[in-house]
Amino acid sequence: MAISSPGGTNVFLFSQRELELPSSQTDYQLSGLSGGQNSIAASTRLEEKLSSVLANLNARYELKALNGRASVDADYAAYIDNTLVESQYQYRTEATPSTLATFFPLRVELRSLKGDFEAKTKSGIAFEAGLKVAQAQISTLPELLGSSPSFEALIPNLTTPFSYEEEVKAGYVSVSGARKILTWRVGLRVEHTNTQVRTNTLLIPRDY
Repeated sequence: MAISSPGGTNVFLFSQRELELPSSQTDYQLSGLSGGQNSIAASTRLEEKLSSVLANLNARYELKALNGRASVDADYAAYIDNTLVESQYQYRTEATPSTLATFFPLRVELRSLKGDFEAKTKSGIAFEAGLKVAQAQISTLPELLGSSPSFEALIPNLTTPFSYEEEVKAGYVSVSGARKILTWRVGLRVEHTNTQVRTNTLLIPRDY
């Protein structure tokens, strides 16, 4: 679904759901020799069920004057994915199979806000300046829905949460002009980035 308006606001929504039927199913069989003949020793089944949503929002406001122009842009994008993974493993000699069901939600968010200004004097000198803040967040919080004792050793690796956060702040200013055959420009740009990676036992911050 897409919506637009004269004011410059755009909305885009996309949804994909495959809940009733698994998007993939794989069967494995392990064979072994018994009495000189091949026999099925074990079987494995893996199923995945998917559900995802994507959204994007954009807004822009612009103001014009006689000698200048100012604008503000805002953007937001989000992607949400919910994946359910179910695994089943059974030896030929076992009456019931070993099962494992894990939920893997993934969320991605992108946000930005930008402002720009430009003006020109009567003598032909142009001035430009702008500021921007951008943020990104990625997170997954796995959840164990059910498990047989034979899968206990895998649980810590399958349920470890993870998140990544990034924030960028930037600004610029420039002055330019021309006189006869000479064209000149002077400018300055600054930027600061902060990132953080998190798990249950780990935190990695970085500033530059």
